[in-house]
Amino acid sequence: MLLFADDFSHSGSGWDRQRTADGITDYENGHYLIQVNQPDVDYFANPTLSLSDVHLEVEAINASEMVDNEFGLICRCQNKNDFYAGLISSDGYYGIFKVKGGSYQLLGMDVMAQSAAIRTGTEKNQIRLDCVGQDLKLYVNGVQLDSRQDADFPKGDVGLLAGAY
Repeated sequence: MLLFADDFSHSGSGWDRQRTADGITDYENGHYLIQVNQPDVDYFANPTLSLSDVHLEVEAINASEMVDNEFGLICRCQNKNDFYAGLISSDGYYGIFKVKGGSYQLLGMDVMAQSAAIRTGTEKNQIRLDCVGQDLKLYVNGVQLDSRQDADFPKGDVGLLAGAY
């Protein structure tokens, strides 16, 4: 059953909107734009929902030539400091993170892993994150890349995340 869908064509659909010198989270030309202008900063966008088990998907494009980045999906977001995230980078790396108290912890790996399934540079990627029960699964372009378990956050908001290194 589909609980929520957004093609970002209507700017009043509820996602966060801000524009600062450091970055942007806003609707733009029928898309949702997250622009990060400072290194070592992450920008988030949430539609303010409370969900437990979710299957999230997004088409994501890195619109800059910079590949030292991360972007992906958030589930079970309690606040800006506590959530799960399935992230990829434009140079082909991936991982599932638990962010607790603002600290990022890569689940089950010491460093992000690399996959040929991730389209690099400015190519479009279909990112999917499933958060069902304790199971967290990350897919890119139809390929399951990672599967982890964690039970700290049973429900919360969903969202988008992008960051620069």
